[in-house]
Amino acid sequence: MAYTVSDIKIGDIVRFTSIANNDDNIYYGKIISKCSYELAKSYSDIVTMYNNISIYLQGEVPDIEELNYILIKLMDSNNEDKYIIAFAIEWIDTITLIEAENKMLITVYEAGESDKNNILSALKDAGYIAKVEKIY
Repeated sequence: MAYTVSDIKIGDIVRFTSIANNDDNIYYGKIISKCSYELAKSYSDIVTMYNNISIYLQGEVPDIEELNYILIKLMDSNNEDKYIIAFAIEWIDTITLIEAENKMLITVYEAGESDKNNILSALKDAGYIAKVEKIY
């Protein structure tokens, strides 16, 4: 069964795109909260986003305060936190759940800080999402 916006839960790590044709971003991060318009606008310029995206909504466009907002802690390709944004669920086009519960601990011997990017790139090139937890 496909993961949809109605399946969103706090703690999910997701990848999604906007319904706006002019937004080429692929958002990737952890859902940290569902929130009100008042809270959402303290994290993102919701009015500007609403004005840019609402033209892509199907049917009657809901009032900006009636949308369902989430806070997402965006992460980079190394799963390192970037910053938090607010986004309306109604603005999400496609969404994929990243199975964060399935983890594998790998120990790489004789590797140091200078090897980190090569190791992460190799895993990413193979289709994995990985991050370095600790370098001993």
